[in-house]
Amino acid sequence: MDVPMLQFDSPQALSAFRAKMEAAGLAVHPVDSHPLVVSLDVDKDTQPLLVQTLVDFVFNDWCCLYLCQHMAEAYDYLTEDEREYIALLTLHGLRTSDARWDGLTAGEWRHQVTAAVQSQLANGAAETPLNMGGLARFRARGFLRALDLALKDAVEQFLADKEYEEFVAMLRYMLDAQPPTMQVLHVYCTDDRVWITDAAGKLVRDPAVADAAAQVSDGEDVNAEDLAMSILITHAPCAIIIHDLTVAAPWPSFAETVEKVFIARATRCGNCSTCRQLQVGADAARDTAAPRRALPKERP
Repeated sequence: MDVPMLQFDSPQALSAFRAKMEAAGLAVHPVDSHPLVVSLDVDKDTQPLLVQTLVDFVFNDWCCLYLCQHMAEAYDYLTEDEREYIALLTLHGLRTSDARWDGLTAGEWRHQVTAAVQSQLANGAAETPLNMGGLARFRARGFLRALDLALKDAVEQFLADKEYEEFVAMLRYMLDAQPPTMQVLHVYCTDDRVWITDAAGKLVRDPAVADAAAQVSDGEDVNAEDLAMSILITHAPCAIIIHDLTVAAPWPSFAETVEKVFIARATRCGNCSTCRQLQVGADAARDTAAPRRALPKERP
């Protein structure tokens, strides 16, 4: 059979392909005067392995390089390691998703590219090299469009996570500046509010912290969670018991932030009796607020 040739759109793609082929036990040879074109030793027995390796390359290595190149242009403030991490995360999310893009799942897009590779090899890829970049952009264009959309979401989530971690680090720094006290405080979190009590159940208030928070709020209402965190850091308790009754708390929840800031000092209550009582009260309040259906009238 004819010796197939493949063409690549970048030295990085060619290098990644060589490594993948060598791992599969398939030989790759350079082509004179064509630095981005290679030929392959393949026969009837090894052709199925070649097809599988080519398709794996397209949906893993080539797509990862495609995403990294796009991020290098659009998000040059990210480090190379950060770009590679986001690319791999984006790829994994799409490959394991059951969603459809242009009517096809990830597995169906892979099947479509597999069929195209088999057809190209059957028709002979010796005189005209099979262009790997063109194959991906043409045969998997719907999948690439999905990658572009998923990448934007992944970068936004990564930046949000990074900003949150920096915020937590700042709070830890502020906490480390406070000598720990012997106080044990209880933090209660619901979807509507957050409050703090001492070990005896007395509500903890700190007028000095509240006044300071009001001064930096520029006349706006003080955020209850920010005020609660300020009180916790100012009091620097030796232990915090978290009573998390939230049902639909946005990420990151206040309870999660307390755990990240206070680390070993913070523990969950484990569905204590107080939480069970509060839950019963909340359920009763929802039932009371729910509209009641009119009772059927009795027959005369």
